[in-house]
Amino acid sequence: MNRRNTVAAVVVAVALFAAAGVYITRTAGQANDTIDTRSDQAAADLAGRYPEPDRAGPLRALEPGEIMFVNRAPGDTYGQIGTLTGNGRTIHGLACNRAYTAGDTLTCHRPATGLPAIAGRGQAEVTTYRITGNEPELLTTSDFGIASRARVSPDGTLAASTVFVRGHSYTDPGEFSTATTITEIDADGTTTSANLEDSYGNNPNGPGTIAALGGNYWGVTFAADNDTFYATLGIDDHVQLVQGRVSDRSIVTFAEGYGCPSLSPDGATIVAKTADGDHLNLVAIDTATLEARPLTGETRSVEDHVEWLDNDTILYALPRDGETDTDPQPIYDIWSLDLTAGAEPRLYAPYASSPAAHHSPAGAA
Repeated sequence: MNRRNTVAAVVVAVALFAAAGVYITRTAGQANDTIDTRSDQAAADLAGRYPEPDRAGPLRALEPGEIMFVNRAPGDTYGQIGTLTGNGRTIHGLACNRAYTAGDTLTCHRPATGLPAIAGRGQAEVTTYRITGNEPELLTTSDFGIASRARVSPDGTLAASTVFVRGHSYTDPGEFSTATTITEIDADGTTTSANLEDSYGNNPNGPGTIAALGGNYWGVTFAADNDTFYATLGIDDHVQLVQGRVSDRSIVTFAEGYGCPSLSPDGATIVAKTADGDHLNLVAIDTATLEARPLTGETRSVEDHVEWLDNDTILYALPRDGETDTDPQPIYDIWSLDLTAGAEPRLYAPYASSPAAHHSPAGAA
């Protein structure tokens, strides 16, 4: 190449670099503009729904009538834990991709350092805190992966989490791997954690360990006795609900063909899911008879781990129409569904995900 052509090539390269820089700058600026616009819209929407604007406050145990959530209103506090009361929302400053609380225990899928909190798909480390109204006390840090499921027993002495260590969807059999851990919490804050595949690794269906068979556990839900739990066991394309006990680390088959259970406070009903391709349908199962009833009022696919508002009403988060996890600060809303036949879903809390409701020790909300 002669000198003139070399100079020309350099000029073109510099121009391309400059154009790329302008494009990147504009793209980042456009994203910021979008977040600012969406933040203003969220503030206006929330002002029309609650009598008081969002405010900062200490993180503490829930009181009757309160809901803990993860904030999904675009802006500076996106992804932080919040509490919903009759007057409005208090935002607590702790960022979690997913979270759950009961008693004075909080389990939080805390975003990995340097990564933003996004709804259910962020790389995270599983953390357990004691919350008393002061600075949250970190009790333990365990698994690292893509945030998926989080639960705490009614008395706060057990915390469960599921993260994806490979893949990110339960509708892709054989294409994902999970780590599900139950952490026991003593009164002095001492913790003992056990992975279900390793420490609860007996196969309820016959010989061989779950790990050896390539199986996965996910979606733990606890009973009011603070010992019994239910979870999903998946091996290849076969799923079933299992019942276990923390006290003796046993697991037995409970019901075939369902996944991601959530037990009602009174223990009478499990809401779980059935898969129709990529579509996840809700179903209510009587724990005494195993009679199952599809919840046909909700026609959308529900990926979220269902929470109970009371013994007759469930809560779950769904993305807004058109929102994806690749969007900057995607918007989610919490919906409620009464289990009465023919009931339809209602918007319960906009700009929120990961609902956790206060339940009394007796199991009534």
